[in-house]
Amino acid sequence: MIAVALVVFNMGPYIESHDVVYVELKTDKSSYSVGQEVKIAFSLVNDKPGNISVASLGYTLEVSGSQGVVLIVTESHSSSEPVSVEASSQAFVGTFVWDQRDIKGNQVPQGDYTIRLHLLDASFQGATQIKIE
Repeated sequence: MIAVALVVFNMGPYIESHDVVYVELKTDKSSYSVGQEVKIAFSLVNDKPGNISVASLGYTLEVSGSQGVVLIVTESHSSSEPVSVEASSQAFVGTFVWDQRDIKGNQVPQGDYTIRLHLLDASFQGATQIKIE
């Protein structure tokens, strides 16, 4: 199940930087009960002195744990206007809700998971980690 929602997030991200433009990936908390929805938000951050523009909002989201990759989701959102991010600012890109199910629809086991997001039309990516208890 894939759902889209607007959620308030308060957890600090783990950032993988590319030059000084990167994806900031946040979850609504760092630890979840089994079966609890994991709410993920992502923004494109530009710490460069100049403006940037990304052609589309497409992305690949990957969730991996000790058993390897458990979920890969690719979303493509076409837009007539590119996403523009002014110098030293960020632009909200989107949200994703993971139901803790793997590619086959099974509940994933307890453990530590890494969530990675890669924008399709750019080399910008971000990651964060969660725990399912």
